[in-house]
Amino acid sequence: MQRKLQSLINILSGRQEPDGLQQTFQDLWNTVVQEFCQEDICSRFPVLAEQFKGAIFLVPAVPGTSASDSPLKANATNICNRPQAASIPSWVKPKSLKRKAPEDDPLHDRPLKRICISYDDIRLGTSAQQCTSAAYRMHVCLISIEDANMTLHYYDSMGSIRSVPFNIVRQSEDLLVMWAMCNQLRTQAGFNPFESNTAGEWKESQFTFEDLDTKEERVFTAIDGPLFSSEELLGRRTLILLVTDVFERILVLKFAWVLRDGSVAETELIKKILRLAPEIRKHLSDLHFSRLYGSDMDLRLPRFSLSHLEDEQEYFWRRDLLTTVTTRYYHLWKVRNLQEFKKIFIEIVECEYPLCHHIAHKKGRVLHRDISWTNLMFDRVDDIPIGMLNDWDNSARVDENGNIIAIPGMHESARGTFVFMAVDLLRNENQKHFYRHDLESFFYVLVWAAVHFNLKEGTRSQLAHPVLSEWVAGDEEAWKTKMTFLKDFEAGETVFNVMGEDFDELNVTWILDLREMFADGYSAREEHLRATGRCALGKSLCVRNSRIKRLDTVFDEKTLGGHVTFEKFMAILKG
Repeated sequence: MQRKLQSLINILSGRQEPDGLQQTFQDLWNTVVQEFCQEDICSRFPVLAEQFKGAIFLVPAVPGTSASDSPLKANATNICNRPQAASIPSWVKPKSLKRKAPEDDPLHDRPLKRICISYDDIRLGTSAQQCTSAAYRMHVCLISIEDANMTLHYYDSMGSIRSVPFNIVRQSEDLLVMWAMCNQLRTQAGFNPFESNTAGEWKESQFTFEDLDTKEERVFTAIDGPLFSSEELLGRRTLILLVTDVFERILVLKFAWVLRDGSVAETELIKKILRLAPEIRKHLSDLHFSRLYGSDMDLRLPRFSLSHLEDEQEYFWRRDLLTTVTTRYYHLWKVRNLQEFKKIFIEIVECEYPLCHHIAHKKGRVLHRDISWTNLMFDRVDDIPIGMLNDWDNSARVDENGNIIAIPGMHESARGTFVFMAVDLLRNENQKHFYRHDLESFFYVLVWAAVHFNLKEGTRSQLAHPVLSEWVAGDEEAWKTKMTFLKDFEAGETVFNVMGEDFDELNVTWILDLREMFADGYSAREEHLRATGRCALGKSLCVRNSRIKRLDTVFDEKTLGGHVTFEKFMAILKG
């Protein structure tokens, strides 16, 4: 044992060529099995090794996978026995896909010791991310070895935990953790407990859930790889798949880790909206199945078995796994012509008979807060397109005055899909989210569609057009570019000149007037700031974080001084 351990240390220190890494671990593994487990030599070592800057990382492979079945390289294929989904173009949901609210950081208001992040930490996190996203694991455990010290690492959607390093030469019996890692069940290794995957690919994988009402099994079969797979290691980690049910209907299966923060889950919000405003049923997702699985009681994630961490539970936000199965809908670029596009868009914002986004806000008392081209969809009923507002993950409950109902202990903040966020939300993360911010996002969706959608061919551009490239840049760049687009004639012309011919009519009838409406609103606020800022000292203005406090002069932030309202927005769309 000591000789084999020394050989491993020599590889790490560079005194021995790393070409023997695989065989060294195979020998060490066999020795562990012989000396501690009193079993025959195991011909398989289903843990994949990678050397990186003087350290070795061990990642558990799919149970039953041997070293000979796949090369020892830390990529998504051999870690998880499944190719990782193609990365999403940066313009779709850039950076971290969604703007995160501070509540996603459980320590945002707590004094913390400074944590030093090393290259090894980053590499470990990268390996864990590849592993979780390629096979959608509930959690993943890794081992790192540096010099003679071994460290255990654990990752799930709520955070990471690592052990105190221990010396594998002086404490060789602790190498049993390698044996434990290699002999765990699929669920113990963090693999999706609802998936039975025999093909090693997403296609034809089956997902089985128990219906709480009927106690019957609901089985769904994946048609192909993910429509969307989040690149996050922590957080929501959304996965969306096309599936079929037993009736061969094509449906959409979605997994997402939602905060257990006192807020209402997306499925419950939809049910609430339909209860208060049943007339908009056909404009909201049709739920075929939904269930919320508790991370502690249902999924029994390992972090909750670490009793010595009980005192630390308050330092992270708990997340539970929300699974939903809905009808498959179509994106806006799949419409047949501009008239269908306009009909669908109006129905989503307001619509001629039932109200969708607006009535969800007024009657359902829910604010969507994530208007983007991915969430504006349509269905066809008797060959008639019906607008659908999808993805209520980031929505919030509001009171009778339209103010977001605060969740005790939580800090509300700007959120949404970065490309389409209102300029206020880009500039100030503590900005309250008003209804007008959703209207502004609707406007940016129109501009984006006019530049990137080809309605004749039913396609969209995969890359952001250069004239809108700053929209996917950092907060400050996006804020400046959008504000310039709203107020500067020449900047606006640059964008209008690259809009597709399909949208010529829309540019004249909708986009120009909506642009002027938002420009007037922001200009009015600037004028108000300048005017009140020149008042006498006795009637001075206190301006902090773009908030105005004065007894005799109040600017209506909710509507930018009355310039941006639902009524004015719809008057332009219907004019």
